[in-house]
Amino acid sequence: MRPVGVPLQGQRTPSTDVIGDSQYDRYMPTTAAVDVTTAAKLFRGFSEPTRLAIMLALVDSEQRVKDLVDTIGGSQGNISGHVACLKECGLVTDRVEGRQTYYRAAHPEITELLRAAELLLAATGERIDLCPNYDAPARNTDSESPARHARARSAT
Repeated sequence: MRPVGVPLQGQRTPSTDVIGDSQYDRYMPTTAAVDVTTAAKLFRGFSEPTRLAIMLALVDSEQRVKDLVDTIGGSQGNISGHVACLKECGLVTDRVEGRQTYYRAAHPEITELLRAAELLLAATGERIDLCPNYDAPARNTDSESPARHARARSAT
């Protein structure tokens, strides 16, 4: 069943553009119906700071877990758990070379999404940073930990 408010493929959805102080509505065509719940899960995955840092590092080059630890910081176990989570969700892919495993972003759309986010943050970042509705939850909560994610996977 199609979620409420989500158009069928090929339908047009209203969008509001703001240019300077002027605001106007336009219609943008959709290419596919989007499951809002699944889309929210995608963005929730990017909302965890360590996973976002990993994705940002992997859009530019392949890296090993050790490289990510050196770049991002944190423990090897924590970074490895987040990489495993991202790989299982299809956002990261790997390539084995001898005893080394190199990871990279699995889809070019991830790079496009993260670059678009950078542009959006350039325009709105200060307001987002000051917005009390977007205060970040405490890091490494049990609900977001890689170990909890692994337990949830094994329970299914």
